[in-house]
Amino acid sequence: QFSLQKERAGHTATLLDSVTFEILFVGGDVDGQGTWEIWDPYHGTTLSGPLTDQTVRRHHTATLFEIDSAGRKAVLIAGGESDEQVLSGALIFDVQTSTMIVQQTGMLKGARSQLSASYDPVVGFIYLIGGYTNMGHTTTSSSIDVYDVNPHPSVPGTLREFRDDTNTLVLTTPRGGHASTAMLDGSVVITGGSSTTGNHLSTAEGITKYLEQQVDGSIVQNIKCVPLPTTMALGRYGHKSVLTDRGTALLVGGLGGLAGSTANVSSPVYDLDAYNPK
Repeated sequence: QFSLQKERAGHTATLLDSVTFEILFVGGDVDGQGTWEIWDPYHGTTLSGPLTDQTVRRHHTATLFEIDSAGRKAVLIAGGESDEQVLSGALIFDVQTSTMIVQQTGMLKGARSQLSASYDPVVGFIYLIGGYTNMGHTTTSSSIDVYDVNPHPSVPGTLREFRDDTNTLVLTTPRGGHASTAMLDGSVVITGGSSTTGNHLSTAEGITKYLEQQVDGSIVQNIKCVPLPTTMALGRYGHKSVLTDRGTALLVGGLGGLAGSTANVSSPVYDLDAYNPK
């Protein structure tokens, strides 16, 4: 057995390689520093280094994506909180070179912690969804940032960027501590969390693509977020959601209670929930 190099809480763990089982751990340093490390079950920690923005970070997101058609991989680290404030900044970890760089611009729709992130490889978008806007986790956001992993069409080789043309893409219910999952059909399902009033949420909503005819007669693809006609048996937050091989989203764990009950009266949720888009 190999332990991590450092004690961590509120960190992320991202599987980089399904053959070597290398995992990238980012942030959550108990000692108040900001670091990352690559760990695998055969060797333990093999590489480590500081976060290049020199910021303590926890409750952020870390999303694996491909930089180019050759399959070169990178990880987008976004949002979260330090010891003093909620964060809007972002970092990029280049898997091939094992280097961490600061993203030139952070999330355009404000600092958020305990947000969620889901990657749609078809259009090349990473959605940074909702989250808490204050350190006390009492104010929730309906904002959705979109990180475009596609190279800039007019500036080859430029760093990827957050899009500034998605102001109409927002959650129908502000939420933090929720979970989101990219489905096989390209949609994203968002479940649970807690509301601005501190209540457990049992509702779900989805980011979906649709075609729209413009005034000039052209057809363009747009993206919107809509409520889904399904609810969980119990409201829950701090849970995880994973895509199964059958195309369903499996919801696991978290804290919760009856829908509408306050988040400060919570108990562990042991029941599983599943969302089937069909």
